[in-house]
Amino acid sequence: SRPAWKVLDRVSENCYLLCGTLDGRVRYAPLYIHSFPLAAPHKLLEAQLLHQQYHSYDEIKTIPDRMRWCRHHLGLMQREVAEMVGISRNEYIDLETGSVD
Repeated sequence: SRPAWKVLDRVSENCYLLCGTLDGRVRYAPLYIHSFPLAAPHKLLEAQLLHQQYHSYDEIKTIPDRMRWCRHHLGLMQREVAEMVGISRNEYIDLETGSVD
């Protein structure tokens, strides 16, 4: 079984002291909440613009745009798709940008 944790005290803006009991013993644990800036906001903007331009897959006429739409829809990075299909990231980028057939 696990202790039922409750916030005992707020130590600072991002740090809390938790308290819980397990087997009749009181336990304490720190909880620090990290926040990070978004690593790639331009990629999210690109995905949003693509979804605004095309509301469904059927509206997309070009293969590169269909590839990009599917990748964004699945929340994948170019590197991840390339690994899944067994090609290099550069080869995938060439396909997605339409620079190769």
